Amino acid sequence: MNYATYFAASDGRISCCGTGFEGQYWFDDGYADYSRNYSWAMGAVPEFAPQGQNHLLRSSSVVQKVRYSKQGIEYQTFDKVGTEVLRLTSRPARVLAGESVLTQRADLKDEGYTLEAISGGDYLVRVRHMQSNTVKIEAQQ
Repeated sequence: MNYATYFAASDGRISCCGTGFEGQYWFDDGYADYSRNYSWAMGAVPEFAPQGQNHLLRSSSVVQKVRYSKQGIEYQTFDKVGTEVLRLTSRPARVLAGESVLTQRADLKDEGYTLEAISGGDYLVRVRHMQSNTVKIEAQQ
């Protein structure tokens, strides 16, 4: 995280070279290490993500779109085979990859998902899908 936040202002803008370059900011699309390091950190330590909010924190594939709603989270990855890390506010009622219901498992050696209670009453969910690039996590109502 130190590497990802060097010269970062409190509003998220990144200043070039620290002092003496006021008003000169460079952008994440030119220096991808900034968001990549944040993604790695959030996926490795989901407790860093805000409590009481749903977040897709990490994916082994490019995430093409994600939709958050009161009903849950839906996302699409570039690859059919992938794993993702999410921090959720509630235990999932159901997890689907395409039309297939995924099973809660002790590990991700096979397709399915793992569930772990974490700080703030939230849940860490890791998903492994092998047949579809669309995943839907339905929230408990």
